[in-house]
Amino acid sequence: MITNIPSSYANAVAPFAPLGRQAVSEEGLDLKSSNFKALEQSAESARGENRRSPDERPNDVGERERLREGRINGDESRQRGERQADSKQARQEQEQQEIRELAARDREVRSHEQAHAAVGGKYAGSPVYEFVRGPDGVSYAVGGEVNIDTSPIPGDPEATIAKAQQIRRAANAPAEPSPQDRRVAAEASLMEADARAELRQERVIESERAREEKAERAEEKKAEAARKEKDDEAQQVANERAELQRAQRAEALAEASRRNIDINRRLLDIGVNNTIPVIGSFLDRQV
Repeated sequence: MITNIPSSYANAVAPFAPLGRQAVSEEGLDLKSSNFKALEQSAESARGENRRSPDERPNDVGERERLREGRINGDESRQRGERQADSKQARQEQEQQEIRELAARDREVRSHEQAHAAVGGKYAGSPVYEFVRGPDGVSYAVGGEVNIDTSPIPGDPEATIAKAQQIRRAANAPAEPSPQDRRVAAEASLMEADARAELRQERVIESERAREEKAERAEEKKAEAARKEKDDEAQQVANERAELQRAQRAEALAEASRRNIDINRRLLDIGVNNTIPVIGSFLDRQV
């Protein structure tokens, strides 16, 4: 290649040609007949005029260094531009990835908290979210919570059991419950266990009370039967006494009648009353 030939031989390789004319011995007839003749120049002066471009045919070490430095600077500038473009593209890709992650997190958080609120019903509050502004200027939910009432219902263990079961379902409603959700579910299970123990105790007390009431009713029935039996006995005694009194009165009347008949017979026997009394008239007379 030409660039491998030393610059001192450049004139021997490329014939000298003044500006605007063909090389010596290569001009046309019109130029050969011209009054203007080519001048011989030294190799040092021809070196700068005989080449086409320093970039195409460098002729000395300085120019080669300059070209090499230019190429290095150009390469560095190009590499710097490429690095900047790559950095910008990487930054854009990173922002897009961050936006995708934030959007996915937003959907996950909202679905998670809305599941709590929907199943919790009247015992759950409205979801409260924690937002982060993304590279696109949009706020994304990255955290949230739903307040839920975990207090037992006083004096009603059955209602407390139903409430605890609903709270546990609400805590486990999301596809992936958090550790806090599991703690709430555990508290609900404990509340349900306490309510069941209270319910069993109330049922035992109610059962004992029912047995006591049953025994009391049995005693009352027994006492009532005894009173009735006693009353029946008293009534029977009274009836017997009344019957005896009626029998005694009848006997007394019969005895009085016998006496009257006996007296009348005696009176007739002694002649006090010879008149035979008409039947029924004796009763109108006094003795």
